[in-house]
Amino acid sequence: MRYSNIKTSILEQFKAPNGNKVVPFILGAPGGGKSACAREIMKELNLDHVVEFTASLRDPVDVLGTPNNTGAYTRWVPPEEFYMLRQGVGRVGLILEELSDAPVPMQNALCGVVYDFRAANLQLSDQLHIIATGNRTEDKSGANRITSKLANRTRRFDFQENVDDWTEWALDMTLILY
Repeated sequence: MRYSNIKTSILEQFKAPNGNKVVPFILGAPGGGKSACAREIMKELNLDHVVEFTASLRDPVDVLGTPNNTGAYTRWVPPEEFYMLRQGVGRVGLILEELSDAPVPMQNALCGVVYDFRAANLQLSDQLHIIATGNRTEDKSGANRITSKLANRTRRFDFQENVDDWTEWALDMTLILY
């Protein structure tokens, strides 16, 4: 699917009631512009805050939190990125970068974020908009199969590079820079 069609489709999905309950998952070749597409969509949604979380470079503890042993029992302290997306902070966005490159333990940790808008014991905003990006396994870029339980909560978009889309993007960027 072309960049412009993906962008339009995801924006329409997020306008629908409960449109943020299914995560758009943009899959394509490495370096094709998937992340740029996700960033543009988040910008058009005019959210209060957006976090980019590169799942392939992180550990499950970066979702679940670290133990804090001061006091009578251990509490799990959420990471700052997810704390910034907590309930009550308004309309927020999360870009899950390189989701298909993430190992299974990280995918499992992200299930709570995608399914319940929770990072361990931290309730995330019910106005959270999530977009995932990832490489295709057939491109041999290190991508893994997405677990079924995570894939079942996503809407897959196969990203196809297109010279007309790129030219339009480049001209827009030129106007912004100058």
